[in-house]
Amino acid sequence: KKVRVAPNAAPVLMGTAKSAPKGRLNLLYLSNLLVEKGYFDCIDAVPHLQRRLPDVEIRLTLAGAFLLGADEYQSVGDLKGVTEKRIRYMGLESTIELAGVVDKERKVRLLDEAHFVLLPTYYRNEGQPISIIEALSRGTPCIVTAWRGIGDMLGPRECGTIIPPQTPLAIADAIIDLYNDPERYEACSRN
Repeated sequence: KKVRVAPNAAPVLMGTAKSAPKGRLNLLYLSNLLVEKGYFDCIDAVPHLQRRLPDVEIRLTLAGAFLLGADEYQSVGDLKGVTEKRIRYMGLESTIELAGVVDKERKVRLLDEAHFVLLPTYYRNEGQPISIIEALSRGTPCIVTAWRGIGDMLGPRECGTIIPPQTPLAIADAIIDLYNDPERYEACSRN
């Protein structure tokens, strides 16, 4: 009688289930841009996707603020500069967008356009990321790590794929598996 469960509510309204993607993949990373949240792994997954899905237009949007974590970067400017150089070095300037912090209207639009939300985090202070709650509420399958409470968020009903941390190839494999299985993709979106 003394225990009450207060579920973490989604700050965006519920959406509808999505159709399986065809010919285009919109990927969304929606969180602070901390190295430990795995956004470099998202960037590094893109060339694998391009190589294995050569006829598919791939777009990755990184939405969030650059923040320092337990890494070697001395300033936010250094981290942003290294990120931009990495994208240029890989020739992904036309494929990856650094969107910065987005307002609620743009966030909902990005979630609705996204075929997958990526959060391959291993951040030491991670708990129950709101971005995953938002993605699930909009019917967007998630590619995530089972870090802290995230595995429980996907629950007993499949809503995406859990991958090991720091594995860009596993991110690409998970996306390709669902892209090539439209029925499973749509089931994940409904769930």
